[in-house]
Amino acid sequence: MILLFLAFFSLFLQTTLGNNVFPDDFLFGVSTSAYQIEGGWNANGKGESIWDVFSHNNPDKIIDNSTGDVAADSYHQFREDLANLIYLGVHFYRFSISWPRVLPTGFINHVNPDGVKYYSDIIDQLLSNKIEPMVTMYNWDLPAMLQELGGWTNPNIGSYFVDYADFLFSKFSHKVKYWITFNEPGEICETGYGLGLNAPGINMSGIADYLCGKTVLLSHSKVYRLYKSKYNNGKLGISISTPWYEPKNKNVKADVKAAERAMQMEFGWWAHPIFSRHGDYPDIMKDRIKNLSLANNFTGTRLPYFSKDEIKRIRGSADFLGLNHYTTYLGYIKSMLKAMQESQVNVKGYAVWSLMDNWEWIDGFTLKFGLYQIDYDDCARIRKPKSSVNFYRDLIHVMEIPAICFEGAPVIPKIEHI
Repeated sequence: MILLFLAFFSLFLQTTLGNNVFPDDFLFGVSTSAYQIEGGWNANGKGESIWDVFSHNNPDKIIDNSTGDVAADSYHQFREDLANLIYLGVHFYRFSISWPRVLPTGFINHVNPDGVKYYSDIIDQLLSNKIEPMVTMYNWDLPAMLQELGGWTNPNIGSYFVDYADFLFSKFSHKVKYWITFNEPGEICETGYGLGLNAPGINMSGIADYLCGKTVLLSHSKVYRLYKSKYNNGKLGISISTPWYEPKNKNVKADVKAAERAMQMEFGWWAHPIFSRHGDYPDIMKDRIKNLSLANNFTGTRLPYFSKDEIKRIRGSADFLGLNHYTTYLGYIKSMLKAMQESQVNVKGYAVWSLMDNWEWIDGFTLKFGLYQIDYDDCARIRKPKSSVNFYRDLIHVMEIPAICFEGAPVIPKIEHI
C-alpha cells in the first residue's frame, strides 16, 4: 500500500538533530486545484460548475464577495507556473482537471476539444521537463447541469462520473501514472450537502450528506475497478482529509471513547470502507447514526447501508491513501520523516499546498497559502516568490531537512497533505 502525503509547507520549522535525510526515491511536489487557480470560467466552451453558480448567485456566502472567475489566471498563464515548477525542482505536480472544462454538460456526448487540449498541453509540458503529472479527477467542481439532477445525492451521478473518468483515462492514461478520484469526500458531502457552506449549498445534515457519501464511495470503487481492468498502467487512489482527535483526559474512559468516535465518524467514514480488512462503514458510525435516527423518530437509520456486493467492491479499491490534514502548527516534515524511520510508515511523497496564492473557496482571496504570492488587486496576476520558495527548493535538491530554529511566535498555517 502506497501512502502519499501532501501538506502545506511552512518555512518556519523546528527540528532536532538526527537523521534528516529522505530516501532517494522519495517524491516532493506541489498541489493546486482547477477552480482555485485556473480562471477562464466560461472560456472556449467550458461549462458551468456548481462553484460558478454558487459564487455568482451567493456573493454573500464568500467572505470577500469574490469569485473564481479569473482566480490566478492559470488558464492563460500556465507557462509561467511551469517555469516556477522547474525552478523549484519538484518531482511531481498534483493538479485537478475541471470536469465541465472537458465535458461542459457533464455528459460524455458533449466533449470540449479546447479543454482537452489545455490539459494535454499541461501534461506534455510537465513530462518534457521531467515533472510527473498527478491528476485529481474531482476537486469539487461538479458540472452544474448534473446538480440539477440532485448532484452526488443521486446515485446515477456515479455512472456519469465513471464515463468522465473513462474519458480521461482514454486520453491521458498512457502519460499519467498517478490518479486521484476524489479530493476530500468529507468536504464534498458534509460541507456541500450537509451544512450548505460550500457549493452546491444544500443544508440537509444527516440526510443529504450520507446519500452523497454512498454515491461518492461507490463511484470511486467503480472507477478503480475500471482502471484496473481496462488500463492498469499506473496507481490510483483517493485523498481524504481529517483532523486528529485526542481525548481530553486519557484516563477517563468516556473521553477516550469520544476521541475514537470522532475519528471514526470523520476519517473512518471514508477510510474504513476502502482500507480496512472487513470494509463497510465503521461499526461506531453505523451504531451511532442508527441510535440517533431512532431517537429522532425515524423508522430506521439515516445512513444508507451498502449491500454485501458493494462492500466487497469498495474494499481494497485504492493503490494509495492520500491524507489531507489541517491546523498543525510546527516540526511537520520532520515528524513525517520520523514516522517513516521509526514506525516504518510507508510515505512515498509530500507536496506543498499550494504552488501559489489561490481562491480559497468561501474564504475567497483572504487566505494566502502559496509558495508564490499573487497580488489579486493587479489584473496581471504576477507571481512573486516568497521566502519559502528557496527553502523548499533547497530541501528538494539535498533531500535533507536542515536544522532551523526561529525566534518569536510560529506561523499558523493551513496544512493539506495527501
